Amino acid sequence: DTKGNLVMGLMAVRALLQNVEELNGRVIFESVVDEECNGAGAGSLACCLAGVTGDFALCLDGDRTQVDNGCNGVVTARVLVHGQAGHGSGRGAVSGLDKGIEVKQAIDLFAADHAEVFPQCPVNIGVFRAGTLPAIVPGEAELQINLNYDVQDADLAEQQEGHWDGRIFRGRFERAMADLGKGDEWFAKRPVEVSWIKDMYPFWCDPKDEYIRTAVKAMAEVRGGAVEAKPLMAWFDAAHLARQLEIPAIGLGFGTPGTAHGSGEYVVLEDLFVGARTLALTLHRLLSR
Repeated sequence: DTKGNLVMGLMAVRALLQNVEELNGRVIFESVVDEECNGAGAGSLACCLAGVTGDFALCLDGDRTQVDNGCNGVVTARVLVHGQAGHGSGRGAVSGLDKGIEVKQAIDLFAADHAEVFPQCPVNIGVFRAGTLPAIVPGEAELQINLNYDVQDADLAEQQEGHWDGRIFRGRFERAMADLGKGDEWFAKRPVEVSWIKDMYPFWCDPKDEYIRTAVKAMAEVRGGAVEAKPLMAWFDAAHLARQLEIPAIGLGFGTPGTAHGSGEYVVLEDLFVGARTLALTLHRLLSR
C-alpha cells in the first residue's frame, strides 16, 4: 500500500509542477525507511530531528476509506515463558509450550477486557515460538505481541509522569502477566518475563483544523461523496510529524482495504489515480493562498 501511495504522491507533485506560476510555497517530499519495522518510524523521526518541517504534513499511508487525523499507539511486547526441558519420552519435564499456551490465554483475556473499554484498540500475537525437535520437551516459549492503546492512555501518562507514551498501558499488561503467579504454582516459582521492543505513541489532530478540512473537502469532491476524518486503528509515521513538529498531520492513502501486510497485498490503479487527484487538489488549494 505504501509503495503505491508514494507513486500517487509523485504523480500529484508532477501535476503541480505544470502550474507553478499559480502557487506560493514549498512542498518537501520525503521517502523514508522503517515505518512498519521495530525501528518505529525511525526514518521520519530522523527527518523531524534534523529540522525538516512545514506548516502541514500529509502522510501517504492508509486506505481509501477516510482521512486519518490520528492513530492509536502501539507497543510491542516480548514475553518469555519458562518451562523445564527434558526427554520427550521421560517424566518430570514442564513444557514451555504448554505454559506458553496458558500465557496466550491470559493475553486473550487481557485483550477482551481492553476491548470493552477501547473497542478500536486490537491486540495481536504475531510470534509464538517454542521447541527445537520432537525428542525434547520445550524448555521455554516466546511470544511477541502488538497491543494498541488509545490516545487517552498517552494523555494520562503525560499528566501523571510527564511522558506522552504507553507506560501506563504497559504497566497494566505487566500486572496481568504477573497475576499468572497468583493461581499457578509454576508461574509463582518461574514468573514470565516481559520486555518491550518498542512503544509508538499515538496522536490526534482536530478535524476542524483548516488544513485538515481542506484535505477532507478535496477528497469528497474527487470521490463524489461524503468523507470523514477519523483516527487510524493502526500506527503510522504521522504521529512523529504531529508530535515532534507540533503541526497538523493527516494520513491520506489509497491502499486497498483488508489487504495490508498480507502476502497478496495490492492496490487498484484507479484508486491511486483518485488519490493523486485528491492530493494534487489539496496541495493546489493550500499553496494558492
